[in-house]
Amino acid sequence: VKLYMPNWSLEELQTVGMFLKTHGLVPKTMDELYSEEGISNRFKQFGGFLRHVLPIDKSYLENIKENQLIEINSTNTLKLLTQSFDIELPGVSHLLLQYKVQTQGPEA
Repeated sequence: VKLYMPNWSLEELQTVGMFLKTHGLVPKTMDELYSEEGISNRFKQFGGFLRHVLPIDKSYLENIKENQLIEINSTNTLKLLTQSFDIELPGVSHLLLQYKVQTQGPEA
């Protein structure tokens, strides 16, 4: 049985980002990345993946953006949208799709 952790919400990510920033845990060179607007923009681009929305450094963020662009350009969008698939299969990336994880009820 595979279990998946739900992605973070925008509100949760902004709260964590603000905590890290106000407690001096974010280098000054990354202040802009940890602004409310910066976090919101990355949430729109990557969804609730903590490591992508609250990156550990600028080079990680640039790398993940490049990887996402590669995935977008190499994906057969028609096939992806019209056929059933498994996110675990090669060619299907978390940079394009995300699971919606049940957080309540018998399937949680």
